[in-house]
Amino acid sequence: MAGERYQLHFSSLLAASATEVAERQLTVAGVNYELGPWLRMRFPVSQWQQLRQLPRQQWLGRCWLLLLGWLPVDYDELRFEEIQTHGFVEQSRLLSQQSWRHERRIEALAGGCRLTDRVGFTPRRGVPGWLSRHIIHALFLWRHRQLRLRYSLLPHA
Repeated sequence: MAGERYQLHFSSLLAASATEVAERQLTVAGVNYELGPWLRMRFPVSQWQQLRQLPRQQWLGRCWLLLLGWLPVDYDELRFEEIQTHGFVEQSRLLSQQSWRHERRIEALAGGCRLTDRVGFTPRRGVPGWLSRHIIHALFLWRHRQLRLRYSLLPHA
């Protein structure tokens, strides 16, 4: 249905400190590690390495999503509402999505941390909502799989 808003939630318990995870994953290299090898995000300014360096509340340019690292399949007109030591809120527009909100929080726990992504989006007219939901769900499952491989799982308490 056109204009329908979708909400997805993903969370992983990781056996690394919140600071270690944030220092690595809140970087351009960290984003591309999570997306790889299927996708790569090309940021508009090559000097940006840490997401914390990015200005807030302004459009930062077009970040291309490249399938297998070279084929453009979507873009993200990037804008951060907030960037903190252990997370961010991105409110952007994508080629495929009329609106996009990605909130990432990294919470310290005994023996590790919890990384949580909340994603809200509204597909553009002509883009089937079920297809967007399926692709974005699979993409974030992959990202969290990559995180769990990198940091291993924190045993349940």
